[in-house]
Amino acid sequence: MLRCPRPAEKDGVHYHFATKDQMSAAITKGEFIETAVFSENMYGTSKKAVEAGELGEYVFSILKLRV
Repeated sequence: MLRCPRPAEKDGVHYHFATKDQMSAAITKGEFIETAVFSENMYGTSKKAVEAGELGEYVFSILKLRV
């Protein structure tokens, strides 16, 4: 996720925070199932997080599909 943590958020606990360069490199390497940009922040669901079961039963899509 590319945005600054909020006061109560901790990297690796609530989200995984990254720099723009780190996020862009991971996207280029194909490390995400999906990505999106919202309000100038980058978001993504990493393959690693899904495979590790980090999302628990709450695996969801962040992208809105257009039909």
